[in-house]
Amino acid sequence: MDQPGRKLYQCEACAEVFLDPQYLECHQRQLPRPLEGPTGAPRPALELELGSRLKKLVDLGGGVVLRNCLIELRGSLRARTGLTFPAVRLCIDEGPPSNQWSLSFRRRRLIRGRLDDLQVERLQRQELCVSYYGAGLICAQLGEQLPQFFWRFLNRSELRDSLAELEVSDPELVEQSLSLLDQELLLRLLRLLVQERFSLNRLPALLEVLLEEHRLGRPLSPDRLVTPAVIEVMLES
Repeated sequence: MDQPGRKLYQCEACAEVFLDPQYLECHQRQLPRPLEGPTGAPRPALELELGSRLKKLVDLGGGVVLRNCLIELRGSLRARTGLTFPAVRLCIDEGPPSNQWSLSFRRRRLIRGRLDDLQVERLQRQELCVSYYGAGLICAQLGEQLPQFFWRFLNRSELRDSLAELEVSDPELVEQSLSLLDQELLLRLLRLLVQERFSLNRLPALLEVLLEEHRLGRPLSPDRLVTPAVIEVMLES
């Protein structure tokens, strides 16, 4: 059962909610450095807008179940694709009663879904556990469709973070990549590859191929990004 009046503690960085401030402090100590967008401004959040008939997913427990389901989704997609999509802000559509929900990025709608009347009827119960049902329906669809939009989230900051993570295991590869490869062209190439569902978990193999191409006198150029060697790396993934 939901416990009205019980205080919740929310992480400002990722919106995860905790029942104990000690858990929040432990969580915050483990957070990576803040992500930034291309201009140095805070990275823009995705916005999940719920129709008014789905409002209970936000009202029950401060939306803790839905928020944590979204965080788990971010983690699973990160493991699969090597990319982390931005934090998600929850809001309610104050228009006419609706079963619909939509996910937008920079005010452009990416994904739209709808719960049928029987599913919404189940959400009207009082038990907090019902939130798992509604959150699961939404996150399952997001998990299927979000990867096709990941190229939109790949920016200079995400590339820097990926290289910083790789530097721990292979500092020489990262040093050579930073000194020899045009970073703007590398970002353009990665965005093209991510559109084709290339996983950034394969980034080390891609960098090695690009560095070899550079040694052979075939560096990255605006009109020659996707080479046969790059395609071979994609096929291996």
